Amino acid sequence: MARSIANGASGDARRLPRIAFLVTLLALTAAASGLAVPTVAAQETPVDVTSPAPTPDIEIAGIREIELEFEPITLSPDGAWIAGLEDRSSICLFSLVDEESRCQAVPLDGSILAESITWSPDSSAIAFSLDALPTLRNSDIFVLDVAGADLVDLTPDPANSGTPEGTAPPAVGGSHVMRPDDARGDEAFWMDLFPAWSPDGTELIFARHSVPDGLLQIMRMPRTGDEVEAIVDLESNEVSFIVGPILWLEDDAIIFSGAGSHGGIRETSLATGNTRMILSAEDPDVPDAVAVSVSADREWLSVYSNRNVQRGNVEAFFALVERETGEILIFTFAEGPDQFVTVVPRFGPEGRYIATTMTGNPQSVLIWDIATGRSRAGVSLPGDGPDLDLLLVGLSWAANDTILVPGPDASAHIVEIQLGP
Repeated sequence: MARSIANGASGDARRLPRIAFLVTLLALTAAASGLAVPTVAAQETPVDVTSPAPTPDIEIAGIREIELEFEPITLSPDGAWIAGLEDRSSICLFSLVDEESRCQAVPLDGSILAESITWSPDSSAIAFSLDALPTLRNSDIFVLDVAGADLVDLTPDPANSGTPEGTAPPAVGGSHVMRPDDARGDEAFWMDLFPAWSPDGTELIFARHSVPDGLLQIMRMPRTGDEVEAIVDLESNEVSFIVGPILWLEDDAIIFSGAGSHGGIRETSLATGNTRMILSAEDPDVPDAVAVSVSADREWLSVYSNRNVQRGNVEAFFALVERETGEILIFTFAEGPDQFVTVVPRFGPEGRYIATTMTGNPQSVLIWDIATGRSRAGVSLPGDGPDLDLLLVGLSWAANDTILVPGPDASAHIVEIQLGP
């Protein structure tokens, strides 16, 4: 594989790797499916790279179109279930085996945060939180058991539940009020957000924002919800909020994305408690970056620029970031506002491939090999692409080589792929 790295500005600036073969891959994909050709961001140093023609070893085995009664969000790791939302107030499941669905309302005020929905590694349960940050509402961590359909509030406020935190929580039901702070006489409450499963599925971590004192912590607890403990304390002058999914890696490190004057993507070792910055929030290439997935070898992160998304700069909102060095690979699509990537790229289970979708008539799925650059696939899907508010969620890749691609109006496609040697 031929790879080029162009040096940027001197001083403290990081090197920005530019992987030329990906341009060739996506250009070939574009030619095959009528897409615009993506280009890599401009370099200061010309690159002369020669690479053998790609050898196809990915095949699209089939496309299954599904009409749902709810908004699809994520595919279970085993590829058997789709989890999603109905009116953002009910969590829903659809079985791809018997094609039946069920939904359960969450008895708290506020909407479910779509980006927080996460499957346990064994596909037996999903965890999620509420969309509390915009309105500073109370939010707890919920777990829905797939087999028993039991929805449990794992972090109820002690004053509301009658059960001190640190004991097994009850199933949700009834009203939920903010926890009073007798010392100040003010309303005070917790916003528990963005749960993440441990690699073995026995524990959860999540972000806890205490209002109004501004304390921000990352908490850890068993799957049963007892013995909640703080494992990371973040000073408010460093990180104001956790703004994206927390990633718990197999090497016992966690990666999280913060907003604030010193926000950015950070990594904490659970073994030592040490925290380091991977990518600053003020990085000029990917400002206010949020990490959403990690490759199987734990070397690369798929990220999006929250600042560019908020500004509507959809032509340059995502990147790959090397975990160890913070080096960035950026793609831009220069064909105007009618054609752009619609979902943050997601790594496949093996970590060898990465997939995303692109608008157009029709919408297309792009798959490419990030390790060797020799393989790629592209397929057009029937119908329109997803709504713009699905930029950050929706695409997921299961272990049975199926990819969930969200569509408009509660529809979805399951793309079945076949990988070669």
